[in-house]
Amino acid sequence: MRVLFAGLFHETHTFLAGTTGLAEFEVRVGAELLACAGDASPLGGALEAAKEFGWTVLPTVDFRASPSATVTDEVVETFWHAFRERAEPELKRGVDGIYLVLHGAMVSQSLPDVEGEILARLRALPGAAGVPVFGVFDLHANFTPAMAQHANCLVAYRENPHTDGRESAMRAAGLLQRCLTTCTTPRMVFAPVPIVWPPTGTGTANEPMRGLEALARRLEASGSGLWSASVVAGFAFADTFDTGVSFVVATTGSEADARAALAELTSLAQQTKELGNATEPPVTEVLARLRPTPPG
Repeated sequence: MRVLFAGLFHETHTFLAGTTGLAEFEVRVGAELLACAGDASPLGGALEAAKEFGWTVLPTVDFRASPSATVTDEVVETFWHAFRERAEPELKRGVDGIYLVLHGAMVSQSLPDVEGEILARLRALPGAAGVPVFGVFDLHANFTPAMAQHANCLVAYRENPHTDGRESAMRAAGLLQRCLTTCTTPRMVFAPVPIVWPPTGTGTANEPMRGLEALARRLEASGSGLWSASVVAGFAFADTFDTGVSFVVATTGSEADARAALAELTSLAQQTKELGNATEPPVTEVLARLRPTPPG
């Protein structure tokens, strides 16, 4: 199987002053992506799975940067140009699948939903409309309708702190392998929730995330056609229309079953939403409790 690989990863804090430019991004092009095989990154996990499945990996481009301010439009267009330059010839030859490593909360100067825009452009390329698009994304994404519309199965991390990025990427690759071997392609169904939790309220060892993740696993095991159920905690430090909590499933089952699963997740989130509203005491209050004040 010929599988196209790409990565675009940035958690954008839109309230920070300034911008994040191309110089802040670590860029890999073409065969440079293959050097990540076996490392601890999501891309490394996906490449390891690709080797196990015997895929022919078609590497394009990988851009990643640490969380920071709004990304310049130049970064997005440079990524797209580099991706398109390498993807179009492969799509012309024929591609069985597309695998993406994303964050899901990337914002540029002109695009509040960078991932949704890139996925829409990808689908519009000649030969890409019917190719299964799978991948992995960060639990702190601000998922959007466009991301659900233009992908078949994007899988979120399940742990915060993010100790399972590599594992989640391998799980997503396993689902793509299932698609390729069964010739059955899922679709994504998405439900936003009017809740915004601070990152400190989204630890998966605690409620409400612990209960939501447990429910998602039960729904996946229900036999209702759900390939994946992702709990998306959202990224509160981004001022976009889609900021906040959401749920997304990849399914080959009925629309009714998918909507019922999303309704269960939504109901539990609304019942437990106050548990995610973590507030930290002011620094001055914390310091006042330290008696005597430590040196340094």
